[in-house]
Amino acid sequence: MLKRNPVLWFYLFAFAVSWAGMMPMMLYGRGSFPFTSPAFNAMGGLGPTIAAIVVVIALKGSAGIKELFRPLLWGRVGIQWYLAAFLGMPLLAGAGLVPLSLLNGITPDWGQFGPWIGVLPIFLINLLSNVWEEIGWRGFALPHLQSRHKALTASLIVGVPWAVWHFPLLFDPLHPMSNFPWYWVVINMTAMSVIYAWFYNNTRSSLLLVTLFHAASNTAAFALSAAIPAEAFALHYKYLTLAIVVAAVVVVFVFGAGSLSRQVDMPVVIQD
Repeated sequence: MLKRNPVLWFYLFAFAVSWAGMMPMMLYGRGSFPFTSPAFNAMGGLGPTIAAIVVVIALKGSAGIKELFRPLLWGRVGIQWYLAAFLGMPLLAGAGLVPLSLLNGITPDWGQFGPWIGVLPIFLINLLSNVWEEIGWRGFALPHLQSRHKALTASLIVGVPWAVWHFPLLFDPLHPMSNFPWYWVVINMTAMSVIYAWFYNNTRSSLLLVTLFHAASNTAAFALSAAIPAEAFALHYKYLTLAIVVAAVVVVFVFGAGSLSRQVDMPVVIQD
């Protein structure tokens, strides 16, 4: 059964492990659970990787684990992809600041963020935490889905569950995402999934570049959340989502829905 539907089982395992950690944190934040623990946070983040490892071992044995983790070391790509990974989300966030300023009269006070040297440790923390998501979403689910579907279709299939996976955080009043309406989160992450697939397919399946992009995105969000009030941050998220949707549409139009890539060689695909 698992071999016939590996992606489905991956998602079932990922949600089971992650939500076993996220749900107690959400309930604690709502005053309905007696305690919280760093272990809950760890379970939430590690769920996609644990699920991918379980399914890969069932499909290929222990040899499949090396294949799963190998793309984390693939970094021999053009400098333009590193620039896109580090600067892509700050540029999109900046695009979202334009209507926030023009329509709502809100501009960031970057002095609230503190010394900019603080960006480096925040980025490194995000890098070490986000990689466990990417091993699952883009390291396992995306290549399996792309072996059966067009890249655009595969990225959308990855995007919707990826957004739903975050839902316990939306209902945790202690988490910054609790200010975001669920439907904007679904739109945002589904469109973002297209951009992630574009990164993945144009860097010869590099999880390193995808994870750098993820970490840079969260770092930019952290800096912005310190520079504007919470209600303005939630409003900016809507404008940012619209910018991300436009970027995703441009990517599809320019690179094509079939592969989201101009690479001569097809992206590396994990075969069942």
